Amino acid sequence: MAHFPGAYSNPVYGQVTITAEQDKLFMLLAVNQQKVWLQPFDRDSFTFTWPTDLAAAVFAIGPDGRAMSLSMDCDGGKEFKRIEEKPGS
Repeated sequence: MAHFPGAYSNPVYGQVTITAEQDKLFMLLAVNQQKVWLQPFDRDSFTFTWPTDLAAAVFAIGPDGRAMSLSMDCDGGKEFKRIEEKPGS
């Protein structure tokens, strides 16, 4: 689970943040700071409810084993690219 947490950005939809809490993944949506649970589906794929519909979230994993991006199928499909942390942050 260590390779998913972090911040991801989309030029239209802004930023989402993935956190790990008590062996579960959560997504904090920047629009209204709503926290949703990412329910495991298949390896790097998860489901979540937004706002009342079931949606999918799929992470693309890079060669270093960390997620490079997050794609969601809600609202026509959106890709969020990982925001790299700056050294010392």
